[in-house]
Amino acid sequence: MVIHKTKSIVLIALCATLYAALIALTATIPTPWGVGHFRPAVIIPALFALIANPWIADWGVASGKKRGSFILPTGLGPIGSLVSGVPGNFFGFLLYGFIVHKHRSWTKFVIGTVVGTLVGNFIAASGVAFWLTVIVPKWIEISNEALLLTIFGLTIFWEVTMVPFILIIVPPMLVALKGLENRTIFDLNLKPLVRTKSDKIAVFSITSLFCTLYLLLTFSPLSAIMFSQVQPLYAEITRIFTLMCGISIIVIYLISAQRI
Repeated sequence: MVIHKTKSIVLIALCATLYAALIALTATIPTPWGVGHFRPAVIIPALFALIANPWIADWGVASGKKRGSFILPTGLGPIGSLVSGVPGNFFGFLLYGFIVHKHRSWTKFVIGTVVGTLVGNFIAASGVAFWLTVIVPKWIEISNEALLLTIFGLTIFWEVTMVPFILIIVPPMLVALKGLENRTIFDLNLKPLVRTKSDKIAVFSITSLFCTLYLLLTFSPLSAIMFSQVQPLYAEITRIFTLMCGISIIVIYLISAQRI
């Protein structure tokens, strides 16, 4: 029991350290509303949830986010992160982990990635809005409609800049680690993702969802209100990444199909 706990602590520390280090590499990249980060580093907890277990990934990502908030000049700072990034990371990857860990199908991986990050990003965006309207009233003059659309915008921006990285990078990382299966002291689950009959339905449904969202962000009048406080370039980047989400799901599905 002591050995098992020690291994878990080491894995949590490793997840947290790698996550914080990768956050630092991209933390200076500007984001549309000037809060939060562009975060491809989510590949780390996404991988650990697959090869270890949801709780290891969960505590690792929350701890890594907290470390990053102390050392990075961007974001809401260590206190503000307690109501935004930390709970968002924690609950989002907890949900992702429970979806993907035991049922290692492509369907569960795609659904877990999209749903887990969506829930986590919504929690984080809501926390940012709370912090900047109640605690540090920078957004206090924003109308309720604009505030809700800003929360939606933050959620979508983080969502579409996280999902492609997880879907494209994590499966190859899982394959690359396969050689460690009998060469490590840790009890890692390095089994590959499997294909099921429901894969096509899940893949094409979620692809259609992101493509529809892209159209809404491009042509809906609400889009102009949502991006009213950001530079046009950021709005276009968000739209491009939204389309990339749909494309990345199809691409990774077709590539995996060729390997079966």
